[in-house]
Amino acid sequence: MLILVEAHAQAIDGRFAWTDSYTLLSSDLVGGTGSFQREPVGSSWTYLQFARRMISESDNVAANILLRRLGMRHLNERAHQLGFAVTRFEREFMDFEGQRNGLENWTTARETGALVRAIFRREILTKDACDAMIALLEHTSRGRIAAGVPREIPVGHKSGTLPGCRHDAGWVRVPGHPYILSVFLDNVLERPAGEEDRGVAALDAIGRMIYDTVGPTEE
Repeated sequence: MLILVEAHAQAIDGRFAWTDSYTLLSSDLVGGTGSFQREPVGSSWTYLQFARRMISESDNVAANILLRRLGMRHLNERAHQLGFAVTRFEREFMDFEGQRNGLENWTTARETGALVRAIFRREILTKDACDAMIALLEHTSRGRIAAGVPREIPVGHKSGTLPGCRHDAGWVRVPGHPYILSVFLDNVLERPAGEEDRGVAALDAIGRMIYDTVGPTEE
């Protein structure tokens, strides 16, 4: 989410253009989630295309390309300007060597929720930038905090999966009473491939419970 915000900030300042393209290198291809790892080396894509898959698929290749283009230092400065005490980048995604050397990426459910709220309320950057981020985040798949929410109610969210961790953060546009929900799960029991993902199932259950509790109002 912070990468998306920083990209819009740099676009506003004229330091970044969504229509600029980048050509995939073999060194860009990493595993984990996302379909860019299966795209041919040498193919070119715009930064907007990378951003779309970064959000919709949690694409690690796309996230790393944007992270390098925007600059990790600028992302961390942005987090500091937003008043976040924990959120920061220390390595690229799927950089296991960096991880073994003690480098990690950090955030919290509270700080991620605050960022989501600022976007949804259009309290960050410009209204046009927030509108663009809202449109992108509301075109992600359902499930997790969107579980149990009728499809006619827009949900904008960004989920993620790491070994032992599952999370999701976003908003649900309940008529008259929209709400922000940010849930991070740790120590999730990993199941063999093909079995139910208990972390995702728990997020689905939380999404349904919150929606059933809040529910639409007539305000």
